[in-house]
Amino acid sequence: MGRKLKAAQVQCATQNSIPFLAVGRGHGSIESLAKLQNGIQIWTASMNSVTIASDRQSATIGPGALSKQVTDVLYAQQKWTGKFRLVVVPKGFPVS
Repeated sequence: MGRKLKAAQVQCATQNSIPFLAVGRGHGSIESLAKLQNGIQIWTASMNSVTIASDRQSATIGPGALSKQVTDVLYAQQKWTGKFRLVVVPKGFPVS
């Protein structure tokens, strides 16, 4: 499923007051799963891009990105998470 479809799923759920839980790589807390009643789970593992901004001061990381993938991309650009502001908002997802 593409990003546009996932964004449409979030929008549809929101507009219809349907609870949803976005899951990146299967690591959801038991508490979150237990609270999801009559809702949908949106699998975001395919949204695994890691893109460093042109100003090299931030990055956009997809919810399905693995930590090693993030580390490899940052390291290749001589960046580290301790000194790097990370923006974790997948493109196409509504932000309020």
